[in-house]
Amino acid sequence: MLIKQTTLKEEFKQFCSFFYLYLKKKVVFWIHWFEKIKDMLVALLIAQRGKYQQSFITTSFFLLVTTIYMAGPIIAENNPLIGQNLDESPFLLVV
Repeated sequence: MLIKQTTLKEEFKQFCSFFYLYLKKKVVFWIHWFEKIKDMLVALLIAQRGKYQQSFITTSFFLLVTTIYMAGPIIAENNPLIGQNLDESPFLLVV
């Protein structure tokens, strides 16, 4: 029984083809899931004719502010231009 020997280039092309189809399938699944959840939320908000609108807006704003508050120090810490004083720089030479 003969087994066909494949080259590294052929295997890489097969892998890329498979990985593309796999990612496409996963992305489509998550898009459909997100749209289904969004449609249910919109239907709930429309059916109640604005009954939950104020609480939804307040909650969304609270989550946005909380996320910014929590992510701000991480962004400032990783930005080389913000978050460090020149006096605290480890590369500052004192003569």
